Amino acid sequence: MRMAECHPDKKHRAKGFCEACYKKAWLDTGNKRQEHRERTKRFYYMYKQELLDAYGNKCECCGETESVFLELEHKGPLGTGQRHREATGSGFACWLAARREGYPKDKYTLLCANCQRGVLRPEGCPHKRIN
Repeated sequence: MRMAECHPDKKHRAKGFCEACYKKAWLDTGNKRQEHRERTKRFYYMYKQELLDAYGNKCECCGETESVFLELEHKGPLGTGQRHREATGSGFACWLAARREGYPKDKYTLLCANCQRGVLRPEGCPHKRIN
């Protein structure tokens, strides 16, 4: 295995660089850093809208529809989500896992930020107690 010149303890990626240094060198050439930022933001919003559309664009508990507040929640008993997060990652990585799996309704749901934190409380989400 060829080792990188920049970090002899890391595997060679290209042009004598390790993976991290190669990415940094690539981003530092021309206008690529800004282009990369814009492309990443565009994909983030595209994937989030796709996710929201797949799960109904509203909180399953209280009906909140403001997309800024909506988050992907793992269904199942407490601990199921934690084990799945360890396997797939959290945040954007979790969105991509749901996308790869075809947005399964039995594994995930949409909850607003308040309801998502509420389900973690021993007494449950306040909306469930009221209704």
